[in-house]
Amino acid sequence: NRCRQFFLTARRGTLSAIQQGALQVPGCVRAQAIEVVNAFGQPARMVLLMVADAYTDQFASYAVVPPSYQTQSQQFAATVAAGLNEYRAAGIYVQVQVAQVVLQSVTLNLTFNAGADVDYTAVLAKAAVVNYINGLMPGQNLDPAQILMALAAIPGLQMTGAEVLSPAGVVAVKPLQALRTG
Repeated sequence: NRCRQFFLTARRGTLSAIQQGALQVPGCVRAQAIEVVNAFGQPARMVLLMVADAYTDQFASYAVVPPSYQTQSQQFAATVAAGLNEYRAAGIYVQVQVAQVVLQSVTLNLTFNAGADVDYTAVLAKAAVVNYINGLMPGQNLDPAQILMALAAIPGLQMTGAEVLSPAGVVAVKPLQALRTG
């Protein structure tokens, strides 16, 4: 029995397994799992899962989402979350949001204080940027000034105001689009 069960459970608890588990829920057409990292760049025992049904892609191209869809999308997210018990690892929280994922790259130009641990400080800076972007709600724009505020809290960084090379300005998204990075 253990040998037979091996193949059923071999791909559980991974990001791809969580994505595939979400796609098994009726109505789910897209799924993107992203691992949340803590301030030190280490896994935070949480996965952010962005799902989309047939309507999400349609409404993500409009400027306003119909109010009735808000309730429908919450029910859809709850259904997907309930269907993941077979796929997520025990003790790992999976937050489900309904949105169309837009991957956003960021280029930093960091300057370090003398005597600072450059590698450690760079990891902290990267984690701060990743957490800021992955914490944006669907429909929330990316503002490089907010990235600078997140970087200002990192000890060992010399803030010049030119730390963010790309994106050069505010990145605007539609209501059901969510910016994410890795």
